[in-house]
Amino acid sequence: MFIRIVDHWAKPGQTEYGRNFIDENGVKMEKWPGFVYRYRLEPTEGPTIITTLTAWDTEEHYKAYRAAQTPYSQVPTYPFERTAHKELVVQASSTGAPA
Repeated sequence: MFIRIVDHWAKPGQTEYGRNFIDENGVKMEKWPGFVYRYRLEPTEGPTIITTLTAWDTEEHYKAYRAAQTPYSQVPTYPFERTAHKELVVQASSTGAPA
């Protein structure tokens, strides 16, 4: 399984719009082959950084999804001033974890 974790720093005053932007992308992803799940995460306290954890069957499934989307640099209402990401492959899981 391919996992992508992204931290999103919203532009000032854009946090709620950023949450909606992320959730709308999650709805789009649900229709794509290889999509497994997506979580939107936020810290319990401190500055708001919106984190997403997305799982795909393979990295190729994720890349196919991204290739079919408008690049974020071309989205005039993109609500984030910066993002940072990690891409990982599941090597093992605990009982009860989606595999």
